[in-house]
Amino acid sequence: MKKALIASALIGLLGASVAFAGPGDKDCGGGHHRGHGGKGGPGMRVEMLKDKLTLTDQQVTEVEKIMQEQRSKMDELRKQMQEQMKANRDESEKRIAALLTPEQTTTYQKMQEERQKRMEERRAEMQKRLDDGNSWF
Repeated sequence: MKKALIASALIGLLGASVAFAGPGDKDCGGGHHRGHGGKGGPGMRVEMLKDKLTLTDQQVTEVEKIMQEQRSKMDELRKQMQEQMKANRDESEKRIAALLTPEQTTTYQKMQEERQKRMEERRAEMQKRLDDGNSWF
């Protein structure tokens, strides 16, 4: 029970630390990235908790394990949400297409293709910025 209480407290502290972390904090400064995940990444959070709470090695290991489990769960939830959103978009597209005349359908398809192309260009630009380390976020 004591371990569960400690784990719960650490999770609460982790959430609070993320919520209250400010951009001017020395642990989150630009350029100097400690831990895994880059600026503000999960490794940085573990390091911050370790430093500020003087966690033992065992506690650090447990926190890392908890955070990895959370990441896995979040990835799965994100995947499910994306699938549901895609299904919703597809259904809407079908309903819209059913309302259109043949001429409107042709124009609509061209609009969709242009939108898709712009989206792919933005993705490629974002990936390039990430690869170059010039991210705007």
